[in-house]
Amino acid sequence: MTSKTKSARIVLISALARRFENAFRITPHALEGRSRVEPIVLYRHAFMHALYHVAGENTPRIGVLLDGRHHTAVLHGLKRIRNLRKRRRSTLTETELEVLDVLADLEVNPPQV
Repeated sequence: MTSKTKSARIVLISALARRFENAFRITPHALEGRSRVEPIVLYRHAFMHALYHVAGENTPRIGVLLDGRHHTAVLHGLKRIRNLRKRRRSTLTETELEVLDVLADLEVNPPQV
């Protein structure tokens, strides 16, 4: 990987983190930390989804970025968001709807590097 490519990936990951921090009013420490409080866990899983689908990171790398988590923890987060997207909107909580809206916006308007 060239240094230009590596620096572009770092910029993209930072832009995604800022987007999540602003959208959910969450600190970077909480996003990558070990908290098991439900909204924070959902935001973290959505961030994993964005890193995987928008930034193109692999699951082991995402785990390293998020406080050394095992790649299977990342796979669980990806599965949770995938299942959340399959549910009817009328059955979702306000927090779940907010997460899906942010992810939809990222697909339409990804951060520019």
